[in-house]
Amino acid sequence: SFTAPISSNYIPTNADLVFHWKINPTMLPNYIENNQDQTNEKIINTNIKSIRDTSFKLIGLDFTKDIAKWSGEYGSFSIFSSNNQLIDDWLMVIEVNKDVNIRNEIEAIDELSIINQDINENNKVNISESNIISKRINSNESIYFSNEKEHLLISSNPSLIKSSINQLENNKLSIKEKYKNIQLKDNIND
Repeated sequence: SFTAPISSNYIPTNADLVFHWKINPTMLPNYIENNQDQTNEKIINTNIKSIRDTSFKLIGLDFTKDIAKWSGEYGSFSIFSSNNQLIDDWLMVIEVNKDVNIRNEIEAIDELSIINQDINENNKVNISESNIISKRINSNESIYFSNEKEHLLISSNPSLIKSSINQLENNKLSIKEKYKNIQLKDNIND
C-alpha cells in the first residue's frame, strides 16, 4: 500500500502534479543498475543519471554540484499550474542528509541573497525560524531555498514555500479532505 513520505506534508493540496520518492536520488542509478542483467548495467546507470540530472537542470539546479550531498532518503516534487505566467510554479521538498549542515551549504552557493523582509510582511506569513534565500538563475528568474527542520524546500516562488510551511504548522487538512485523499489513493491502486 502507498504511504507518502514525510515531505508530502509540505505539498499544498492544490498541486497539479506530484512526485514522491523514497530512495536517495544519488543512489537511484546504482539501485536500478543492480536489478538489470550484466550487459545492460552500465547503459542503464548512465541513462538514469542523465534523466535525473536533466530533470534537475530543468528547474535550474545542478544535481551533482548543488543537491547530491544534501539529499536524504526521501522527497517530493510538485507542479502548480499558473495561468498568468509563462512557466508553471514548482516546489521540491527533500529530506536533508543528516551528515550535512544545510545552513552552511546553502550559504556556500554562489550568488545567494536573503529575500527582503518586505516579502514576509506583505504576505503576512509566519515562517518559524526559516529564512528564504534566493539564487538568480538568469536575468528574470530565481529559485528560492528555505531550511525547515530536517527538510529543504526549494521553489520557483517564495510564496509557495511560505504557504507550505504554514500549511504544515496550521494542519489545514480537515478529516473530510484526508478521507477524500485516502479514497483517491485506493482508486489508483485499483
